[in-house]
Amino acid sequence: MQKKNPILKKLALLLSWLPFAAAVHADVLTVGQPAPQFQLKVQDGSDFNLAARKDIGWTVLYFYPKAGTPGCTKQACAFRDAIQVIRNNNAEVYGVSTDEVQKLLEFHQEHKLTFNLLSDPDAKVTDA
Repeated sequence: MQKKNPILKKLALLLSWLPFAAAVHADVLTVGQPAPQFQLKVQDGSDFNLAARKDIGWTVLYFYPKAGTPGCTKQACAFRDAIQVIRNNNAEVYGVSTDEVQKLLEFHQEHKLTFNLLSDPDAKVTDA
């Protein structure tokens, strides 16, 4: 019996919630549909502009309520562990939360995350 790749299993688990997320908002984006443009701060204080990602590859935005909580930590570490598979498929991951930049930097360093976290303190992107 062939052993399944644990990273692929984690990635599949992370993405399995997508069909259910569509029921939350009436104006849901579909795969391939352009997202509204926005700019947020990265954990290192630099700017992230979604428009700059156009034509580079897939952009995976995942939203989480608070850095450092058990569920959010597990989710972030699963993306970290699957990052090479994701990047091999021409995609980049960005985590978005309402935490301030400093909190995201601490969370990023503590868990040795290999993708950027974006700060949305006013929840303008999160609630869009």
